Amino acid sequence: MKAFADSRVSNGFTLIELQVALLLVALMAVLLVGALQLSSQTWTKVTDKQDLSEHRFMVARMLRKHLGNMRFVRVRSDDSIIMTSFLGDGNQLNFVAPYPSFNNDGELYWWHLKNYWDEDKERDMLGMDYQPYLPGEPVIIDSEGNMGYEDQV
Repeated sequence: MKAFADSRVSNGFTLIELQVALLLVALMAVLLVGALQLSSQTWTKVTDKQDLSEHRFMVARMLRKHLGNMRFVRVRSDDSIIMTSFLGDGNQLNFVAPYPSFNNDGELYWWHLKNYWDEDKERDMLGMDYQPYLPGEPVIIDSEGNMGYEDQV
């Protein structure tokens, strides 16, 4: 009888034990992949927010510096009305300031900041353009608030 009992003792795993072990490893792998995916998404969102915040800070700093260099000069419109060089409304601003560069020669420019709706991106955008300031030349202001001189696009 003793020989029969010894033959049933095995040193390996049964098929059920192997399946349970594989199931546990698979569950751990699924949880690990989910955690890695969540951390990757969180990392991307945080870096995107940080980049946007840094971009806004840089734009605000540039505008603050640029508006700090603004010059109040008297200009004449094409209707011979004398006005200051700081003009605008809730969506745009025109002012005279030097070009912000290291090699600034003191030349002045008309700067035009404008808030507009971008159809492609479907959001408000801030645009900035400039043109040379010509002292003594009458300034033409169109219906949209854009400034220019005669014979100038």
